[in-house]
Amino acid sequence: MFAQSNSISLEDRKHIVDFLRGVQVTPVGESNTRQIVLHTEQYTDSAGVTVIEKLLFEMNYETREWRKLRRKRTIPNPQALLPPS
Repeated sequence: MFAQSNSISLEDRKHIVDFLRGVQVTPVGESNTRQIVLHTEQYTDSAGVTVIEKLLFEMNYETREWRKLRRKRTIPNPQALLPPS
C-alpha cells in the first residue's frame, strides 16, 4: 500500500499500520473518521485542464472499517479563460 505513496509522513504511516493491526487508536479531534493522503499527482489532460488527483486512506474508528478514496480536482487553464483575439 505504501510502495507508491509520495505524501505520507512516518507518523501517519505508523497510525495506519496500528489501525490495521487492531491497536486501539484514539481518534484525533471529535470525528470518528480520519483521512490521510497517501499519494498526490498533478497532470494536464488532453483538454488542457490541470487535474490534481489524491489517493486517500479513510479510517472509521467506530466501525473499525477502512477504505481508499480517489479525489480529483480540476483547475481550468488560465489561457482558456482569455477572450479570443
